[in-house]
Parts: sequence; C-alpha cells; structure tokens
Amino acid sequence: MQSKKLVELGFERRFYKDEVAPFDIYLYKNDEWCLGGNIYKESLLAPKEVYERGARLLSTDDLVSWFEENNYSFELTYAVQGIGYKILVTNKIKNETFKAKGTNITFALGNVLEKILKKK
Repeated sequence: MQSKKLVELGFERRFYKDEVAPFDIYLYKNDEWCLGGNIYKESLLAPKEVYERGARLLSTDDLVSWFEENNYSFELTYAVQGIGYKILVTNKIKNETFKAKGTNITFALGNVLEKILKKK
C-alpha cells in the first residue's frame, strides 16, 4: 500500500505530525475507517486498535502540504488517453525535477513523492 510505503520512507505531515487525528482514515482488516470524534477534545470514535494496528491512508491534502513545506512546486495535467494524471515536480533550490503518473491525483502525487523520498 502506497501510504504505508511513503510513511516508511519518511513522509511526515505538517499538523498532527506524530498524532492521531479525528479526520484520519485508516485501513484495518480490509475495512476503511474514518476515526471521527472531536478535534478540540481529542476524543475519537473509532476503536484504538484501528489506529494502532491499521495503516493510515494519506489524503491528497497531506501530500500537497508536504510539497508546499519542502519547497517543491508541481504541475499536474490530465492525460486524456486513459493513463490518468501526469505530474512534474520541481525544487529550484536543489535544482531537482521529478516526473510520475497516476490513475488519480492522489496516486500521481504519491508516486512522485515516493521517488523523491527514495532519493533522500
């Protein structure tokens, strides 16, 4: 699963960096769980085993935030020929460019981020 691979490669999000958040979505025993609950009271509705044993699924917002915070810009285009999305990512400070494809926006972002994290 791509989310798990990105986290293993060092992906970190800006907010709730090392925390479980009520808006997180996890894959646990082949079911997708949205934890739910109250952000301000730090209470969750899902059982603890979901976020302790499940794999957090990264959102498009998680991935876009990573690019913003790490000085990467990107161009995303939809390829009509049925291959989905193409992404070109640039970091002008490091003079780096990365390309990837994905069947949807989240996969395109994740595929290119995987290439960046593997290079680190």
